[in-house]
Amino acid sequence: DGCVHLKNGAIDKVATVKKEPIDPTGAGDAFAAGFVYGFLDYMSQNKDTCGITSHALKTSMLWGCASGCCCVGIDGASRPPEKKMIEQVLTGVQTVNEAESVKPPSEER
Repeated sequence: DGCVHLKNGAIDKVATVKKEPIDPTGAGDAFAAGFVYGFLDYMSQNKDTCGITSHALKTSMLWGCASGCCCVGIDGASRPPEKKMIEQVLTGVQTVNEAESVKPPSEER
């Protein structure tokens, strides 16, 4: 379904593209690797940024979701998805998030 983060009491959610899983093995590791890659790539392109911004987190989450989504589409975890494949899925993940304008869940009690 995607991922969420909480910063200063605000919830931010990133949805992912829907994909029929072939094998979920390694999806969490792929998410983590994509998240770290997205963060480091963002920070290297925004050297004047001080600290972890919401935009840096959102970029990292998008890369993590795209990487995890690619991973579940491959049989077995021994062959990670290629960057080109992740970038193609990333475009889809960004489109899903722009179209849905994902908002925090309402607090119904």
